[in-house]
Amino acid sequence: METLDKVSPGIVNWKLANKPPIKMPFKKVENCNQVVKLGKQLKFSLVNVAGNDIVQGNKKLILGMFFISPLNLLDQAL
Repeated sequence: METLDKVSPGIVNWKLANKPPIKMPFKKVENCNQVVKLGKQLKFSLVNVAGNDIVQGNKKLILGMFFISPLNLLDQAL
């Protein structure tokens, strides 16, 4: 979430974010769901990605999300 806030300042509602250390899995899922929601607001291509996938460590979806994010930012800048 910190990265998304640096990319687009003010987009993250820090009142809704759970601060580390996060021990309960559902709190991690809440944060990851917020990241997916923010990515969609930034028009990132996030198809079939949910917070639970990130928490479970689905490498293909996570890597795809981080690979496509800079490309989307470049498209928005042009």
